[in-house]
Amino acid sequence: MFKIKLMKSQSALPAGGQIPPSDFQIPPGVHFVEERGPDFRIYEVSTHIAAFVGYTQKSCGEGPVHIRNLEEFTRIFGGGDSAPLSYTLYYCIFLYFVNGGSECMVVSAGGLEGERCADDLIKGLWALKADISAAIVAVPEAVMLPDVAGCLAVQREMLRFCGESDYMRFAILDLYGGDEEMDASVKEFRAGIGNSYLDCGAAYFPWVKLPLYRLNSELILPASPLVAAVYGIVDNSRGVWKAPANESARYVTGCSIKLTQAQVMKLTSPSDGGVNINAIILAPGVGITLWGARTLIPEAVPARFINVKRTLSFLKSSISSSLNCFLCEPNSPETWRSIEKTVSSYLEGFRLRGGFFGTSSAECFRVSAGSAADSGIDSHEWPADQTILVKVEVAMIKPGEFIEL
Repeated sequence: MFKIKLMKSQSALPAGGQIPPSDFQIPPGVHFVEERGPDFRIYEVSTHIAAFVGYTQKSCGEGPVHIRNLEEFTRIFGGGDSAPLSYTLYYCIFLYFVNGGSECMVVSAGGLEGERCADDLIKGLWALKADISAAIVAVPEAVMLPDVAGCLAVQREMLRFCGESDYMRFAILDLYGGDEEMDASVKEFRAGIGNSYLDCGAAYFPWVKLPLYRLNSELILPASPLVAAVYGIVDNSRGVWKAPANESARYVTGCSIKLTQAQVMKLTSPSDGGVNINAIILAPGVGITLWGARTLIPEAVPARFINVKRTLSFLKSSISSSLNCFLCEPNSPETWRSIEKTVSSYLEGFRLRGGFFGTSSAECFRVSAGSAADSGIDSHEWPADQTILVKVEVAMIKPGEFIEL
């Protein structure tokens, strides 16, 4: 922090023609006085790192492992050469990286021997609880379980895991039987996914075709690894506030089912009030494209859009974790003003990057901080006079779903 002082020059010498020492120690002009204050700033959490849970050729402990590329995954967890094609995590990781995924966390739910069960995948999922970097969660092998009930149990747990986490989390779900007939898969999914934490995840249908050139064949895979890669690309190139829709995929030859326009509408805008499902379509001149940017929640609320939900989670996680530096500060108006200034300064930078809807700070966000004792809210873990409440209101960008020509 700097202060600017303007010093006036002397127009005449004092009596006796001598300049007192105190008058010429600081010459006239502009002077900068540096005052060091507390280093309070908002540090952004990561949004683009995905976490995958599944079965691997080589089991590697019970915790998450940071993977930077396919070669590193193969060295630690083994490859896919000797694995049955029904164990697809290796190919899913390949699909993730070939579509632009930069890094990821991997949890092995077990080796390739024995039967697969939902409990293994759920246990692997909760091994990610303490990991703060995984903002996107995918369990593509949930759809490879013996029955749809097990798959839905894993996916409900994925939503709960993301909804109850203190960190930024978002689940990407595939539909059981997404390589087959649409109506049965969609009906089972909507009937069994439940009603809890629906804003914490998004579903995609159908699956995609991955070419296996060395085998002169192709493998049909759930699309969640591809979708996770697209999320990361959009976050890094445009920002987390950009809807991850109308984005094309790489290294896939097609979809397991070619959807009609009527089928796409049934998925993305169900007339019966069912959960939203985003479509993967073959767009002319573009290729395989993600179509739709909605969470599972069917109600017409802001959190029904993926980018809105993820941006709110991103801001909450970034601001909450950064405000820990105020824990030892007094619960006083001076601290509240400092918090408001810190958060407002960060949100102004976020606005200038294009993250909010509006043309001015007043239109885009409001920040207020104060003692919980003055708020009338007493349901806090700590006494009200020891709690500082920070209220942040933001104007979010929603994707344009219909454009009139």
